[in-house]
Amino acid sequence: MSQNINLFTPAFRKQRRVLTLGTVAQCLGVTLVALLGYHFYLDLQVSGLAAELQVAEGMVRSQKGYVDNLKGRTAALKLDVQLDADVARLENELKVAREAMAALKGGAFGNQQGYAEYLRAFSRQS
Repeated sequence: MSQNINLFTPAFRKQRRVLTLGTVAQCLGVTLVALLGYHFYLDLQVSGLAAELQVAEGMVRSQKGYVDNLKGRTAALKLDVQLDADVARLENELKVAREAMAALKGGAFGNQQGYAEYLRAFSRQS
């Protein structure tokens, strides 16, 4: 009786190890190189932003100095009460003048056709 041996069964196949020390070292090396590259890229961006931040802080300091200077000037100036009274008086005069112009344009004070008709009526009288 002859017996056949099946060499394709998993028991007779050569076993392959997928995760070996060399494979783990290679993956770790690639990951390390990628992370170092990304770290270098982010470090460049941060250094650029830090320089930009220093410039902006310098501008803020100069603007704060300018604002403080302006506040000192305005505190030193006295408010002129006479100017405020003059402004109020002139605004009141302007309001009265505008009301008078509106009344004249509206025809509240008689005929807007002029005096010609009155003069013609006087000329017809004997």
